[in-house]
Formats: sequence, C-alpha cells, structure tokens
Amino acid sequence: MHGYSLNLSVQKLENMILGEKFYEALAHLYYAIIKADKEFDKEEYASAIKYIRDYWLPLEEKLDSKGESIALVAVDTIHNLKEKDITAKDALKVFKEYYHENQKHFSSHLRHHIRKTCEKLAEMSHGVDKHEAKILKEVKELVEE
Repeated sequence: MHGYSLNLSVQKLENMILGEKFYEALAHLYYAIIKADKEFDKEEYASAIKYIRDYWLPLEEKLDSKGESIALVAVDTIHNLKEKDITAKDALKVFKEYYHENQKHFSSHLRHHIRKTCEKLAEMSHGVDKHEAKILKEVKELVEE
C-alpha cells in the first residue's frame, strides 16, 4: 500500500456553502488526476478512494438524508465516472466550470485542501508522471488566481 500521513487534527471546513454539487465537481477533478495517464490501476484506484475518504470525511460535518457524510458524494461520483470511462480532459472541464461559477466560495483554506489532495493522488501510483503534472499545473493556476 502507498504511504501517506493524515493530519486528523486538520481544521473543519468552516462557513462553507458546500453541498452535493461541490463534491460532484471535486470528484471530477480527482478523477481527472487518477485517470490522467489514461490507465486505471486497481491498486491506485483503491488507494485514491481510501485517501479521499480518510482525508475529506473528517473535514465535512454535513450529513445527507441517510445520515452519512455529504463528502461521500465524491466517492460515489468517482465510481460513476469510472464506470462511464469519462476522459480526464472532460472530467477536468467539469471541475473548472464549477470553480469559475462558484469561485467566491473557495476560501484559501479550501483551495489548500484541494491542491493537497491533488498532489497526493498524483503521487500515489509511481510518482507524478507528465500527464498528472500537466493537470496539477492547471489546478494550481486555477485555484491561485
């Protein structure tokens, strides 16, 4: 398994208007990172899902109608994108559109968590390849505007 450390004392996402649409968009971004090299290695995929669950669930206090963390929408969406075999380019486009429409809701704290997750996901397989590096650069430029 790939090593990564979690800082469980990380601040909760404060005063954010986050909902299902946010986590769906976030899932598109993370899927784009996982799918960047056009391969979907089972171990990389499982590690990515575990990381997203372990990192984002403790940050989100909102629950859905079933009493589960609303952050699980991201995991469900990634599964759906994988089943539909969406391209990384198309997935990234969805996140970019969402970000531009909702940029005012992305605090520096939230942008930090998004970048950190992207970096971890890109490193999981065999380090950051050129496809992942390209997406990481786009994300960094996007969220640091």
